[in-house]
Amino acid sequence: MKKEGDAENRSKGRQLVNKMSMRILVVDDEPDINTTLEKALEQNGFKVDSYECPLMAFENFKPYYYNLAILDSKMPQMNGFSFYREIKKLDTNLRICFLTAGEMYYVVYQIYFFLYPLTIHWKAY
Repeated sequence: MKKEGDAENRSKGRQLVNKMSMRILVVDDEPDINTTLEKALEQNGFKVDSYECPLMAFENFKPYYYNLAILDSKMPQMNGFSFYREIKKLDTNLRICFLTAGEMYYVVYQIYFFLYPLTIHWKAY
């Protein structure tokens, strides 16, 4: 005999399994931002690989392994846009989120960015 809450609980269980299997790549040269994002995402059930060096992140990139990449747009050695172009050649399904502390890119591409300071709000299931 099924109870009324069984369907709702199964749905929540599927959401949890789906979230727990999501892998996120974080690339930001600022250690504090990188650590904060990594911890916040992991505490909410995501698997996270984070790098402070975009070249190291590119060297270790695994195509079709990540569901989302969160990239700082302004980094030394390789900016977030260059990194994006290179990894999209390897993984066409990857979704990208850009972060920036500078307003230079934001003014032109504001619909694509989150600005620092970043406040993370999570919906509890």
